[in-house]
Amino acid sequence: TNPESCNNGTDAVEKVVNAHKSGNDYFAVLIDYKMKGMNGIETAKKIISALDEKIPISLISAYDWTEIELEAKDSGITGFISKPLFKSTLYHELKKYMQETSEVETPQQEKEISLEGMKILLAEDIDVNAEIVIMILGEYGAEVERAADGKIATEMFINSPVGYYNLILMDLRMPNMNGYEATETIRAMKRADAATIPIIALTADAFAEDAQKCFAVGMNAHLTKPIDVDLLMKTLASFK
Repeated sequence: TNPESCNNGTDAVEKVVNAHKSGNDYFAVLIDYKMKGMNGIETAKKIISALDEKIPISLISAYDWTEIELEAKDSGITGFISKPLFKSTLYHELKKYMQETSEVETPQQEKEISLEGMKILLAEDIDVNAEIVIMILGEYGAEVERAADGKIATEMFINSPVGYYNLILMDLRMPNMNGYEATETIRAMKRADAATIPIIALTADAFAEDAQKCFAVGMNAHLTKPIDVDLLMKTLASFK
């Protein structure tokens, strides 16, 4: 890939339009929400109205997504990336677009989700909650190892070979070390997979500020309890 950048919405529109006219469209456009002149949503609207086909556009912002989601989606924005930026979050956002463009555009029955081959680290201090998650994930083919608190989870991760775990499910309220602290500890580790392993909050803390805090410490997604099995499976499968 050959990424290009600019520092305002007007230049962004010009670059995208010129690239389209030359037959060398950008794979995706990442737009900051707060810019001098046009903001990110206004810029996205101008880009979309100038093109004769859709282009993936993700909005980057430190704002609460729920406050701008409706306006953003109405403008044609297809994704959201929370600040501060983490390599893993950016990677999975762009990977989503790769998966979309590789799909055959013909009507198909939805494929049954399989987590076969995934090894998941579950950080959950309540036994019954852990048993439920392990049972659900096991039915979809995932192998789950459980840590009873955040401190144990970080120890299990650092003592495992690089790439051993494919994903971490992280409760937020745990003794010894909570989910936020555990995530920050893992992201700061000096090992190849520490910055890229998907970490997903699975928590009863369902407010927008809880989700924002999760993204701020480096988590990739925020799911709430009680568990929505369909949403959980779709989220996990998107990181496979």
